[in-house]
Amino acid sequence: RATTASRGARATTARRAPAAAFLSSVSRKCRRGRTTTTGALAIPDTAFTVATMAVMPMYALMIASPRSKRVLAMVESKALFWVLGACYLCAAGASLASAHVFDAARAVLNDRSAPLVTKFVTLVCEFMATSETAASAWVHLLSLDFFVARFVYLDSAKYSSSAGDLVARIPVRHSLILCCMFGPLGLISHALTRAIWNTYVVVDVV
Repeated sequence: RATTASRGARATTARRAPAAAFLSSVSRKCRRGRTTTTGALAIPDTAFTVATMAVMPMYALMIASPRSKRVLAMVESKALFWVLGACYLCAAGASLASAHVFDAARAVLNDRSAPLVTKFVTLVCEFMATSETAASAWVHLLSLDFFVARFVYLDSAKYSSSAGDLVARIPVRHSLILCCMFGPLGLISHALTRAIWNTYVVVDVV
């Protein structure tokens, strides 16, 4: 019986998930190639700081001067997206090369008793607990929210300039504030504001 039990244990060990075994080997390689913890955290920290410092002044300018032609020219430029793309590339690369990320994935995949949905939620939570993945997720959200805010700002400027003196300027500050952290809500706010302006604020010219 003891021999049968040991054979069963060896068979169970041999049937381990290939994904977990792969993550374990990659994690060991990452540990060997990693020099120090400080050096590993330098890239995501730098990407986090650069992306935040690049986006927040643009939000401040758009909210403070929504009718400025200089601000409009800055917003129309795509240079900021190149900066955000570079920051995201660095943060995502650091996340993929991090041993902490693979350790978290291996721990979740080795848990056979948890349901699939629970595994997925736990995996996302474990990923967000690492500084590398949190930095890449932050840059990701900054980029998407600013993309929405840029559309709202340019749409407001385009609509106001095309309407001329026949319609009041569409207020856009409240929508941009929402876009800063809640991109979809800012887009909905702008759509509702524009619909209200089209319906009630148009000035008829005889």
